[in-house]
Amino acid sequence: MELDDIKKTWASYDEKLNKSLKLNEELLRKLNLDKSKREMKAPFYYESTSLIIAGLVIIVVSEYTYRYASEIVYLVSGFLSILFCLIEFLFSFHKLKLLTRIDYYNMSVIDLQKNVLTFKNKYLQYKKIELTYTPLFVVSLIPILGKGLRGFDFFSYYTLYIFITIIVLIIAYPILIWIYKNLYDKKLKNTMQFLKELEVFEKNES
Repeated sequence: MELDDIKKTWASYDEKLNKSLKLNEELLRKLNLDKSKREMKAPFYYESTSLIIAGLVIIVVSEYTYRYASEIVYLVSGFLSILFCLIEFLFSFHKLKLLTRIDYYNMSVIDLQKNVLTFKNKYLQYKKIELTYTPLFVVSLIPILGKGLRGFDFFSYYTLYIFITIIVLIIAYPILIWIYKNLYDKKLKNTMQFLKELEVFEKNES
């Protein structure tokens, strides 16, 4: 009888241990998935903001371009500005589309890693393009904004035009690099690390 009691006690302890391990696994999974989702909110919010700003700039610059379309320099300036804004709008839209496909709580860890990696690769591709066309974007945007907002003709003051362009680029590039480093590179690295920890844990449990 005592042996049966001991067996029942051990069976009860074993059941409790299994439940505890399962609960710990679920808690760890949720914790890492929550942290991964939280890390990826920064890129999502930034891209949402970029999408809205790019759309607004397209509307404003289109109106200025139409207003001064009789002057070829402003027609070209406005057209190029709209083109670069449209590229930025499409880039942000595509990145948001990739981000919204990531379902943190209904995907396997492997699928999550694939989706995050897909976003990372696309982001790196767009990052190179954005850093390349930024000077051209600034050069084209300053004259049409100056004309539309203040009626100022930058093409009549090339020295001032060049000076302001250089100043804007000196300010813009550090900001862009900071954004890429802190809102993307760092967040993606942290997310991949959280998912890697979860993947290793699940492999050890299987």
